[in-house]
Amino acid sequence: MDVPAGKGYYHLNISLADNKSQLPLTDAQVTMRVSDGVTTETKALGSVAANNAVSYGNFFRFSSGSAYNITTEIRRPGVPTVVANFEYREP
Repeated sequence: MDVPAGKGYYHLNISLADNKSQLPLTDAQVTMRVSDGVTTETKALGSVAANNAVSYGNFFRFSSGSAYNITTEIRRPGVPTVVANFEYREP
């Protein structure tokens, strides 16, 4: 994964585990949408493995506002799509 040049880029990631087995999920397709109310950026998240853990992440630019809505869609074969919503406010 390439780190973007310039200011305002943040790496957002999400870790997923099976509810029953608690094992990391490695077969998910994850998409994240970040919006400040004016602009919206949507990206697929790539899997990242470190220290026997798996997460999904990508870089997003946070530069035009102080509050962001983050929507993550998680798709897996044979499982209904899961949507998780987050809000980030700069301190």
